[in-house]
Amino acid sequence: MSQPCLQLCHRTTKYCRATAPLVAGECHIRCGAQPPRRWEEGKVLLFDDSFEHEVWNETDLPRLVLIMDIWHPGLNTEKKRLGALEHEHDKQVWEA
Repeated sequence: MSQPCLQLCHRTTKYCRATAPLVAGECHIRCGAQPPRRWEEGKVLLFDDSFEHEVWNETDLPRLVLIMDIWHPGLNTEKKRLGALEHEHDKQVWEA
């Protein structure tokens, strides 16, 4: 049974999202204009979640996905990463 789609769009481009499905079943993800891809258990899928994206589950079973936000590849220096942080507290933690 197909679950409703969840449409998302992260508000920043400072991160890319890495997803590692632990229990995937028949789950798919679409990001931007790219065709949908099937999540495969044990395989990491990396995408820029500042683009509209959606996920769906074709079964009644739950999906379990480990989600990790990593620095966008364009933020390849400490100075660029520090400049991308929006809140003073985050900058203080980064510099500590």
